[in-house]
Amino acid sequence: MSAQRNENRILVGFVGGGKGALELLRVLSQSPLVQVIFVCDRSSSAPGIEFARSHQIPTTSELREDYLRDVNFVFEVTGVPAVMEQLRTKIDPHKIIASEIAFLLFKVMADHTRQLNSQINQEIHGISGQITHNTEQTRAILENIRSISSELKIISLNMSVEAARLGSQAAGFTIIATKVQESVQTVKGLADQIEKINIDMTSTISGIEAARAKLLEEGR
Repeated sequence: MSAQRNENRILVGFVGGGKGALELLRVLSQSPLVQVIFVCDRSSSAPGIEFARSHQIPTTSELREDYLRDVNFVFEVTGVPAVMEQLRTKIDPHKIIASEIAFLLFKVMADHTRQLNSQINQEIHGISGQITHNTEQTRAILENIRSISSELKIISLNMSVEAARLGSQAAGFTIIATKVQESVQTVKGLADQIEKINIDMTSTISGIEAARAKLLEEGR
């Protein structure tokens, strides 16, 4: 089965499906610039072959002309001289990337990925720490708001009781008590909104930390 070709991507193939090929396959299969159009190995249980099958990359046990025709580069990762010689008779030698160069390329890419992951991890950790700090500050402010709200509620109740005791002479008290009670409800509503934002921020921090842990794991 032939892969759907994307003309905007570099088309590459693999001759050899061992562990070395597998590591390079994992990296290149995730690149938006590269399309792996085949993996060739005589062993159907080779790690690279199994990986290719699981990622809908065509596999073959023999060097096929239809696979080689449109390929831009072929990674020869068997390290077997006879395989290299056979490959040279089928495609332009300039399109062949020998195993030594392929593994050097993988090492460079892996080192770059580790450095990039480390940098991203540090930046994520800094952002997460700042969000945590801001959330804690907001939580402290929220407690103060609720404390003030409770005090205002008590004041409002006292004013209502005093207004009831004085009767018609305390009309002004009644209006003020009502306004204070409305303010208490507004403050309570704001406090509830802030609490919801804090909960959302805590959830965001958890997501960031999970992403950071994944980066650390992938960088090892």
